[in-house]
Amino acid sequence: SFAITTTGNSWVTDLSATSITLGAGSSGEIMVMVHVPADAANNAMDAATVTAESDGDGSVSDSVALTTTAVAEETNTIYLPVILTP
Repeated sequence: SFAITTTGNSWVTDLSATSITLGAGSSGEIMVMVHVPADAANNAMDAATVTAESDGDGSVSDSVALTTTAVAEETNTIYLPVILTP
């Protein structure tokens, strides 16, 4: 089996699993969920490295670098006329 970890990130980053068991030559999937702060500026970025390391042999590992970019929602403001009645 392999231990799955994240490093280098500033934003909260969750993994769907912290370990995975794989047979020789097989692959698996782990979902990475990044929680972008509500006050993050448009186009703000955060990088995380996800690493899988063998529980049985620490010299067997692999990693991938992920970058998340915040996209600010556009807000539209509509100003309506004020009508006063006597």
